[in-house]
Amino acid sequence: MAVGTAPLGGRRIAIPRPGDARSSVLADLVRALGVAPLEMPVIAFEPAAAGGALDTALTALDEYDWIVFTSATAVGIIAERLAAGGPAGEAIATARIAAVGPATAAALAGRLRAPDFVPSDHQASTLGRELLAGSTLDGQRILLPAADIASPALADARRERWAAVTLVTAYLTVPGAGGAGLGAALLGGGA
Repeated sequence: MAVGTAPLGGRRIAIPRPGDARSSVLADLVRALGVAPLEMPVIAFEPAAAGGALDTALTALDEYDWIVFTSATAVGIIAERLAAGGPAGEAIATARIAAVGPATAAALAGRLRAPDFVPSDHQASTLGRELLAGSTLDGQRILLPAADIASPALADARRERWAAVTLVTAYLTVPGAGGAGLGAALLGGGA
């Protein structure tokens, strides 16, 4: 359907995500509704600095009972570190891995390996609740690689269940290149 010929035709919708597969899918969906998508990433992601807490945790992967991924971005960062000769790449094959939802599970299957656990609803709270269902995490070690702005709620909830949780920053959320022109683009002054 051409832009402008559908019920939402002629409108503009900003897609503020970084220019990746997820934003492209969304752009295709809004375009199919006759909307002009403006792919203007107002955020971007950068890997955590080499040699920091993330690399320390990756060196000790075999010491963790679970690795819990809450984003496809974290999966990509970890996969890149391990592929670049990062520490303990072989340990990922034997670690138990959880993914927050289908997109993260697909990223894991494509970059590392299929997860052992995916909750019924792709929310961190459901992941935490269902991971505990029917089992105890007493004394287990959990690695939680996440964004620098991630809520500590999932890690805190697991600690309350007597698990040792290592929450490490896998990537930083930084301003994207699209933020500066977003207002003008939405008002029709540019794209």
